Amino acid sequence: ADLARRYAIGCLNDLAVVVAVAPDSYVLTKHPLLQILEHRMEVVSAIRWVHYVIPQSEDTAATAIRAVRPLVFLKGSDWEARGLPRVELDALAEVSAAVEYVPVQPVSSSELLIDYFWRTADSMGRH
Repeated sequence: ADLARRYAIGCLNDLAVVVAVAPDSYVLTKHPLLQILEHRMEVVSAIRWVHYVIPQSEDTAATAIRAVRPLVFLKGSDWEARGLPRVELDALAEVSAAVEYVPVQPVSSSELLIDYFWRTADSMGRH
């Protein structure tokens, strides 16, 4: 669920799952950078049902949506309450993609890693 929350996922011709991975600049607005874009792409590409992984070129998925032209665009349910950015909504309308929201866990894997890092640093007296 965390991957769906952090990355834009779409289906191409109902046959492939394409994941557009957010750029480092976007990740840095949320928390410290734990993995660079290329490493995050490798992790996502290891997921069995992911067919293609592409870098997202900007802080929204609008360009990726226009490039991939998904039939379905998935976002975490946390986006449903706050609403998608206008540029993403416009891109989705242009390609006639449906939007589906998937449930997310209250804690993301990134948040768990950050918490573990600081607990480990504290226990080693390095914080």
